[in-house]
Amino acid sequence: MELWIVRHGETVDNINHVLQGQQPGKLSELGIAQAKQTGVELSKQKFSEIYCSDLGRTKETLKHILESFPDENSIKTNYCPLIREKGFGILEGLPREVYQGIVKKSGIHIRDYKPEGGESWHDVHRRAIEFLDLLNSRFIRPEVFTGKDIDPSIRLQNGSTNLNIKEPVKDIQEERKEGALKKESDFMGNNKIQNDTELPKILVISHRGYMTELFNVINFIINKDNFVTLGDLGNCSIHILRVIPGKGISQDMEDIQYEFLKRNDISHLKSEN
Repeated sequence: MELWIVRHGETVDNINHVLQGQQPGKLSELGIAQAKQTGVELSKQKFSEIYCSDLGRTKETLKHILESFPDENSIKTNYCPLIREKGFGILEGLPREVYQGIVKKSGIHIRDYKPEGGESWHDVHRRAIEFLDLLNSRFIRPEVFTGKDIDPSIRLQNGSTNLNIKEPVKDIQEERKEGALKKESDFMGNNKIQNDTELPKILVISHRGYMTELFNVINFIINKDNFVTLGDLGNCSIHILRVIPGKGISQDMEDIQYEFLKRNDISHLKSEN
């Protein structure tokens, strides 16, 4: 499987440094242009399915991306709440510096801080693991997937907001204990590494915060470290991952191999200057 992960285009709130969270958001003129340019680049590929956050700014981005696809109506699109941006609860709509000041004043580490009605970064981390497991069940180990259609909203209601995990290694261990990650059988076929031409390509449209946490999970699987990514991800940046079964017959999540083919690529975006 190849994962092509794209951040939404620039929004009006991005310009104003407003905390959007799970509010819809609206693309700026530049954001619309970015989405269209990204669509031209992505139309060169053949995608098996699309997973798009169900928030307004990601759906608007996907709409403009698909304008360049000659067969846009033939690609199955899943509007997936699992890949929404982090929920900031009652703090959504505030300037970012105000939010940062509130967290600092609380004395709680930013990864542990959970606003009223919102999520901590550990909760988003859990959603990232759930989404990877969903994709792996469908495209890496399809023999264990029993659902006729994808309904990620069901998975979002399984208590993920109650998770309190201090580091990725504990997160994955607890997931195994609880059985939240499916381990029903070994990997597909006889575990031969698929050729690139055979890998299904999955397009994912999401958000900076969520993507950062998703890459934190993948970074742990690749490098076995707990480094938390702090770098920025550009609007409409493209990130490509190759995901294949491990060589051994194992039911561990880490035996699925992840390799970054491209990170934070914005070369397809034309300069506005």
